[in-house]
Amino acid sequence: MQLGFRDDAALIEKSPLKNNLVYLRVNLGGLDALLVKGYVDQDPRGPIDVWYSSDGSIMRIQAGRYLGSVGFDQNWQELSRKDAPNLEMILNNAFSSNQINSVSNKQATNSSSSNLFGVKKYFSTQSYISIPSHLVMRDERISATVSTMVSGTLPETIPSSFKKYLANKNLIWVSETPQPEDLFKKKGASFGWYGFIKNKDTYQQIIGQQCFSNQFCITWMPWPLQP
Repeated sequence: MQLGFRDDAALIEKSPLKNNLVYLRVNLGGLDALLVKGYVDQDPRGPIDVWYSSDGSIMRIQAGRYLGSVGFDQNWQELSRKDAPNLEMILNNAFSSNQINSVSNKQATNSSSSNLFGVKKYFSTQSYISIPSHLVMRDERISATVSTMVSGTLPETIPSSFKKYLANKNLIWVSETPQPEDLFKKKGASFGWYGFIKNKDTYQQIIGQQCFSNQFCITWMPWPLQP
């Protein structure tokens, strides 16, 4: 736990890392943190990665999605998802091999900010308790879509300290958004972002983001991020 810390981005980038440890770089509403994987908790719905910071904060990630935290300025607890499709399954269903291979060409010629490839929207529900406000959200209805963005364009909620590591990666994005009658009512504001690169026949997730509101997001990527 003492090998993870919360500090400025420059110090994280210069910090020597232990070869026998696995790290996660996290941005918490503008503050960068370095977390260390403590263990993997087995769960019927898939393994849960448990990450620690030096001040005792804990974050859990399951199948690429945020699954709760303790010790941050804002946290979700007792988080559960129902009928949430696997992120890789969403990508496999949204893209054909030909579409993936032509993404770069379409980005070069498209003048809009994104290309929507997710023909089908997937719906699920989630519930949680928001701490420290103790706001209880039950059965928040979520839809997911798949898209690419014009080269150099990223979701506006991605923190500046992460952006240079995402340049020129031709990311494929899965976005998850609550329905208009739910908590987040701003049209077009994404509830969650997950960025992938195509690696042969699989998709490699290199960034994830969970926004609790338009003012606070938790963003993470494996550290160091491979070129």
